[in-house]
Amino acid sequence: MSRSRWRLTRADQVLALVLGTALVSFAPATARAELPGADAQLARAPYLTDLTGTSVQVTWATTARSQGVVKFGQAGNCTASSVMSGALGSPITVNGATRYQSSIRVSGLQAGATYCYRVYSDAGTDLLGDNPSPSFTTLEPADSTKPFTFAVFGDWGDTTNGGVNDGTLNANQAGVLAQVGASGARFALQTGDLGYPSGSQTNFGDLQQAGVNVSAVFGPAYWAGPGQKVPLYTLSANHGRNANLLSTWPQSAVTAASGGVYDMVSYPSIAGTDPASYPTSYYAFSTGGVRFYLLDASWSDQNVGTATGGECGSHCAMYDIDHQAHWTPASAEYQWLQRDLAAHPSELKMAAFHFPLRSDDNSQPGSQYLQHTPGATGSLEKLLADGGVKLVFNGHSHSYQRQAGPPGGVFSYVTGGGGARLSSVSSCSPNDGYALGWSYSKQKGYACGAAPVPTSDAQVFHFVKVRVDGKRITVTPTDAQGRTFDVQTFDFGADSTAPSAPPGLTATKSGSTKVRLQWSAATDNVGVAAYDVYRDSQYLATVQSGGREYIDATAVVGTGYTYHVQARDLAGNTGSASVPYGNGTPTDTVPPAAPAGLTVTGTGTTTVSLSWSPSSDNVGVAGYDVLRNGAPVATVAGTGFGDVGLTPGTEYTYRVVARDAAGNASSPSAPVTVTTVADTSPPTAPGSLRSAGTTASQVTLQWSASTDNVGVVRYDIRRNGAIIGTASGTRYTDTTVAPGTSYTYTVTAFDTAGNQATSAPVSVTTQLQGSVFYDGFETGDLGQWSPVSGLTVQGSIAHTGTNAARASGAGAVSYAYTTLSNTYQELWMQGWVFVASRETSVNLLGFRTSTGSSIVNVYIDASGRLSLRNNVGGTTTYGSTVVSPGAWHQVVLHAAVNGAASTVDVTLDGVAVPGLTLTGQNLGTAQICRLQIGESTAGRTYDVVLDDITVSSTPLTGT
Repeated sequence: MSRSRWRLTRADQVLALVLGTALVSFAPATARAELPGADAQLARAPYLTDLTGTSVQVTWATTARSQGVVKFGQAGNCTASSVMSGALGSPITVNGATRYQSSIRVSGLQAGATYCYRVYSDAGTDLLGDNPSPSFTTLEPADSTKPFTFAVFGDWGDTTNGGVNDGTLNANQAGVLAQVGASGARFALQTGDLGYPSGSQTNFGDLQQAGVNVSAVFGPAYWAGPGQKVPLYTLSANHGRNANLLSTWPQSAVTAASGGVYDMVSYPSIAGTDPASYPTSYYAFSTGGVRFYLLDASWSDQNVGTATGGECGSHCAMYDIDHQAHWTPASAEYQWLQRDLAAHPSELKMAAFHFPLRSDDNSQPGSQYLQHTPGATGSLEKLLADGGVKLVFNGHSHSYQRQAGPPGGVFSYVTGGGGARLSSVSSCSPNDGYALGWSYSKQKGYACGAAPVPTSDAQVFHFVKVRVDGKRITVTPTDAQGRTFDVQTFDFGADSTAPSAPPGLTATKSGSTKVRLQWSAATDNVGVAAYDVYRDSQYLATVQSGGREYIDATAVVGTGYTYHVQARDLAGNTGSASVPYGNGTPTDTVPPAAPAGLTVTGTGTTTVSLSWSPSSDNVGVAGYDVLRNGAPVATVAGTGFGDVGLTPGTEYTYRVVARDAAGNASSPSAPVTVTTVADTSPPTAPGSLRSAGTTASQVTLQWSASTDNVGVVRYDIRRNGAIIGTASGTRYTDTTVAPGTSYTYTVTAFDTAGNQATSAPVSVTTQLQGSVFYDGFETGDLGQWSPVSGLTVQGSIAHTGTNAARASGAGAVSYAYTTLSNTYQELWMQGWVFVASRETSVNLLGFRTSTGSSIVNVYIDASGRLSLRNNVGGTTTYGSTVVSPGAWHQVVLHAAVNGAASTVDVTLDGVAVPGLTLTGQNLGTAQICRLQIGESTAGRTYDVVLDDITVSSTPLTGT
């Protein structure tokens, strides 16, 4: 370890002030700022991901390889329960040193409960040493009203310190992460770019090593502390576009439950880009009445093909490719998001993704390809807004910004000040309510909106703390030294009261061609969220709620205009003021009369038809705005409108506002309230429910889609009668199972009215702990086996589930082989056996070498006894136990290959078979690599069913 890592720099002193600790000089062997008493094997402190209401993923790394163990419990007994990983730690390389990553799913937890835990090696070493047990709290149920807090931050994992990448302590990053750890956040959302410059395992680092671009994430002063107790949800960005993101920060449970993607995805050439495989992440989860969306809005800045970035320039070319790859209405992610938003109509929603919707950072501007333009359709922002998303959190720009969205858009934050080298803000847009940036070249701060100019970079590094209390959201940004700023409260509760018109609106000449609009603050029962500016009927801009002016730089000299400024609240209600400008000639300022005679002309389960009488105007009516529950849903030219996509059996209130060509708006019509027709037709039951893959720790289910007269919005998955999750697609992975356990699953389809239909049940048995192979044949085929001859899959007789393999021969062979991914000196192989009929001997299970040579088989001899055939030594040993026909039996073959000192034994239904426990056998020295089930010798007559084939490198003692 370099001496420079531990010299007491100014940055170290700042960090000590932030953390409230004394300055201590550490020797390399005990360099654990957050874990001073940890065992020397611990290379990465345990950190949490993939939090649900019933589970969490615990990951850490060590210098020695072992099977990891997590012990956990509630306060007072942190080691009440224990779970061991199913495999040895996975090797990773950090700065040339080999480390071993363990990752374990802790399941069976209670929603909204606090747990503490510790991590161990399989030898029983407590890796946390004398450090206290860290704790975490599971997610609240989706329908809970209990308040909770979470954190959001991005663009961190950087050793840049004070703008210089010298490998010394990044005190500002350490300060931000320490504040996250002390915030009381239930979990954290990450807005991208985790680990600079490339997201390598060296950039992520460990507790022992340091230097330029080394240990910028898992270093002792960074995520080592907060990561133990604050589960992190991650997403893809333009830095670190490799598989390390996925393996280091697993999110399997939330991804599977939402039908999302968290995997390497192959992309074809797009606009001349090179075909490439990139980590792709989009998934969702719900807690406390809020649905969170972690989305992939990112792309490599090194692979942009012929994209130009349009008016934004070359640094926006990756925005263009991101849009084409992810956010056209035909793309997979867009369609997934559209489905999931529709499946959760009543929840408050928030989203996080990397590329910003809006940004006043000239080097990292907002993506015009994601933004909504009033009157347009098809953008990500429009999809989010129409689906009920109220707040968006972005990264990419290393700054802080709060931006108001346009009509039909969303409010967004840029929170990219987690630790990477900061960037500036400039050319402040009118919708930017508060922004902070920093220039290292000029050593000065920059600000927009109501923000004061920062005097140090520590005031720009930050995270945002978000408190959810029902529909009331409070956002509290906090800088690297714990100072809060720009605290905002959003009330997204129901509101049908419009703001007042902005008083005192004036339009005056500014310079030779510009027009300056000024007004006073409008009032509202909840609060004005923004002001929208129109010239005649053309939308110009949105001004943040604290703004009181707008300069129109595109006005044409000598032309008369009517300007309109609308005060808008969070519910979309508006109050409008107008003012004429140009040549001293007044323009039309008279609004149309309010529409009369608004009536409902038809209703359906998801539709409402409206009509009204024409309005009158001194010049002429140009169109009508239709309001549903106070929010605009359409603008039409005629006097009728058909609303679609509604919820059956739900009450809606409509009003209509008339507008003239000058943009003057009438008073709203009298309201009309209507209830859509109740939907009493249930969906069809999900079909063909089956296991699509089973391990010791998870079960993947798949089924055929249900159909419905209106539409299926979700599927609830039940295990042993209790709901364990919800899916929007036809696939779900249960990651809360125990090894060697049988479960019964059903899937229930729901439509928008709550009508439901349930599938037929399916039973699945998980693999035993330590398994290296399993097949319960629930896929309905022998896809894991090759070659196959005569063996079939059938459903008339099965041990668990609905399918099993059948070896049936009248002189013909009936067998299957499979090749394991590794070779093994010792293995246990279990098969559940049902003898339907038998006239001769028949083979059941066997081990073979990598070349296919048989090592040993267990079979039923001609007398019906279990027996062994040593094919290397050429010897047969007959047992004395008869396998009774017409019933299921558990047969386990165990062999340890060790030349003339090899051993082999057989158990039947958990009891050792007398005479078949053999030592001193010659099984040769070639290790086990292939498996056999069924009979490969012709001329025999038998009918035997085999199910739940399990192979393990540890003893099989379960069912």
